[in-house]
Parts: sequence; C-alpha cells; structure tokens
Amino acid sequence: MSKRGFSAAALIATALALGGILLLLQQAMHKIPRHKLLTIFPFIEKRTDSYAITPQGLAFAEELSAHLRDSQSAEVYPLPVDAIFEIANPDSLHVPEYLFRLARNAGVQLLGLGVYGARGNSQSFEAQFQLFDRENREPILQHTFTPSPEAFAELRRGIFNALEAETSEPRLKAPATFQQDYYALALRFLRHEDIATEASAQAQRDTANSKLAELSARATLRHLRDKRAHEAEWNDSLEVLLPRLHRALRQDSSGVEAQLLLAQCFLQQKKWHDAEKLLRRARTRDPRHSKSYVYLAQLHPSRYAADGFDHELDLFQYALQLNPFDLEAVLGAADYLRLNLRKKEAVALLEKYRQSNPNHLAVLRALGRFYIMDSDMPNALALYEQIIRLDSQDANAFYNLGIVYYHHKDVDRAVQFFERAIKLADHADARLYLAYIAEQRGDIEKSIAYLRERIRLSTGEDDVFAAEARKQLYKALLRRGEIPKNLLPETLGQNAAQD
Repeated sequence: MSKRGFSAAALIATALALGGILLLLQQAMHKIPRHKLLTIFPFIEKRTDSYAITPQGLAFAEELSAHLRDSQSAEVYPLPVDAIFEIANPDSLHVPEYLFRLARNAGVQLLGLGVYGARGNSQSFEAQFQLFDRENREPILQHTFTPSPEAFAELRRGIFNALEAETSEPRLKAPATFQQDYYALALRFLRHEDIATEASAQAQRDTANSKLAELSARATLRHLRDKRAHEAEWNDSLEVLLPRLHRALRQDSSGVEAQLLLAQCFLQQKKWHDAEKLLRRARTRDPRHSKSYVYLAQLHPSRYAADGFDHELDLFQYALQLNPFDLEAVLGAADYLRLNLRKKEAVALLEKYRQSNPNHLAVLRALGRFYIMDSDMPNALALYEQIIRLDSQDANAFYNLGIVYYHHKDVDRAVQFFERAIKLADHADARLYLAYIAEQRGDIEKSIAYLRERIRLSTGEDDVFAAEARKQLYKALLRRGEIPKNLLPETLGQNAAQD
C-alpha cells in the first residue's frame, strides 16, 4: 500500500463538532486529568477502488486499544473505540478532512488511524497504522504489520516509545479474540441487529467466553434502554444477563466492563448498595473510565459527596473530561439542566450538538421532548417529522407527534399517531391520551378500557402515568356509580378527622 494511498485513507473521519460538550467542559469544577486522550479510530479497509468501515476494522482498533489500556500509562489514555459511535452516524464516517478538527474540538490530543487490506490472494491482511498529534499532519509513528495478537502487542510498545510514555507491565496475557467476538459489538454499531442477536445466542451457548458475554450484555442493555422496555421485559432479560455477567466477573475479577455492566443491572433493579460497590471497584481498576461517573449519577448524592461531587452535573462534567464522546453524559447533563429550570442552557447545548450531526436521533429526541415541554409546537413538529423520516419504526416519535397535534386541537390526527405508536410498540402512554380523547367524546366505556390497559402496562411504582391512569379510572368508575362517594380518599380523610 503506498504512502499516498494510506494518507488519503487516514483523513477519513466523522463530520462532527462538539460545541455542546465544550460548553460543559468550560463549566466543570473538577480538575482536568493530566493525561493525553488518544482515540484509535476503526481501521479502514482498502478495497480495489474504495475504502470502507467494516466490523473487522473495528475489531482491529479494539484489539490495539485493549493492549494500550492494559499498560495503564499515567500519561496517555486510549478512549474506548466504540465511544465514537455514541455520537457518530455510521453513514458519515467517510467525510474527509475533518478528523483533526474533531480532535481539536473534543480535546483529544492524539489520533490513531489505520488502514488494512488483503495480502494478494491470501486470506491474511496487511495493515498500516499512523499516530498523529492533532496539531500536526506529520505522523509521530508509522508502522506496517500483519494483524495478530503479537503484532498488536509490538505496536503498543512502539506507540508508547514514540510518545516517550512510561507504562506498567501489561496485565493482558491472553489477547482478545478480535477475529470473532468483537463482531457482536461492531455489527451492532453498524446496524446489523440480526447478527448482534445471533451473537447473543452464541453467548448463551458459549458460556466460557467472558468477552462475548460482555458484548452480548452491552447490546441487550442498549436495546432495552432505547426501546424503553416495560418492567416485565427488563426482568426477563436480567434473569438471563445476570448469570452471564457473574460468570464473566468470576473469570476476571478485575474486569472493568463486566463490573460496569453488572452495576447497570443493579441500578435497574434499584439495588443501590450493590451498584455503588461495583462502580467503586471499576473506578479503582480504571479511574479514567467515564461510565463509572455517568452511572454514579443515578445514585443519591450522599453516596458520592465524599468524592468531591455535589450533584449529577458535576459527575457528567467530569465524565466528559475523561471522554468527550460520552453521549450519555451529554444527555444526562442536559436533563439535569432541564430539571433545574435551566432549559435554555440545555436546549442550547443540544442544539450545538445537533449542528455537528443534524441526524443524530438521540439528540433530536431529547430536543423534541424539551420543545414539547415548552409548548414550542412548530419546532417539536419539525423535529419529530425528521425523526420519523430517519426511523419510521420509532413509536415514541409517533406518540410525541400525537401530543403535538393533541395540543393543536387536531384530535383526529392525534388519534392516528397514538394508534400508530401502539401498533409499532404497544406504546403504554399513548393509551392514556386515547383515554382522554375518548372521554372528551363521551365514550366512557372506551376511555375506561384504555385506562385499564395503561395500568396493566405499568413499569413499576414510580410510573407516574400509570398512577394518573388509576386516578382517572377511579373518577370514571365513580361517575358510573360503581364507587360510593363515602369511599373517596378525601372523604375517608374527613371522616377520620371527625372521629
């Protein structure tokens, strides 16, 4: 592969700007860690007349990143390879000339770029790697190799030597099996959900493979969060995931990923003490992993106050210092600002982020919720129509469009969108609005039916919409004469006071 060809491929990147993240970093109260951030971007496959982002290229990048992280350099910290996919649209990964600007905006000082291709007619690959400082287009290091665990270990040594960075003795004795296991995660980020599902099934069969169990768990937890799964579905999934993660942790008691995944499961189960214990173990093993701080933010402030964090925003800001690509930290910070009546700051943050990637679904969804809360219906309508163009199966988008039209008094169209949300994902909250509409139209029987369905789909004790449905059902039954007035909660209270 020629140097010119490699240089051209090395400039392939994501068209992103992180102004919103920088806004948070400027507000951060905690000391910025004194290490340099290093991003190893997915190796790009060089084909006859094109370049492509592939699962194999992602796997190569993760293999190298794992070797670098395991050396525990105090001066350099390689970000998780999949972090870029928290903010990037895979379709935008081939925009040229933007990688260095991305690094400057995000505060990432070092970039690792790789290219690989088939060696002649053989089944083996030849790869080239370049290490750059974000301010200089001349590489600090160039290295050609045939990908193998030993070759990645040698490249790790070359990178640290080039940076003159001190490292500890690597703990990684048996390198990750990048040829197969990493495909589960790589393919998920490339939107091959069916193959990710197969990887999950393989993890069930191959219970000795801790890495595959972790990847399967990550994919499952992400899927459940994205679809806002009901409590029953969470419980069924956790029943499968927990034994896998416990086995993975027994096989490697210091494994940070397994600890963080298990902590997420405990948070979902509201086992706060168990989650805190695991998060602290993960921080001890890798104090620079941003997710430890993101998940700590779900605990009561008393559990992290001694660490110097006053509230969730402190944790989200610190997480972004460690990993500027952490989307959960960005969205968490925006949500904190909203709950603390700082909506303008939150919307400004998300809008700046949106300018970087106009089709970022998570950002669009967050913005849409803000606009609905502020009764900014024109912006909300435009956003949710854009979301549906990008993802025609997004039940929440149809539900929120129903809310927009409901408040615009276009009830017939609102009903269409609410019914579409139910058809796509058995949407619970759409039923509550349909119950309101049925009541307004005088169809009490239909309203009661929707309310009972919403109660049936309750996600737990903190489900405020299920509580509202119970309240409305009580009133509806009272109007039908099925509940005596002397059994109303307020009446019972008066009687008790008189006694």
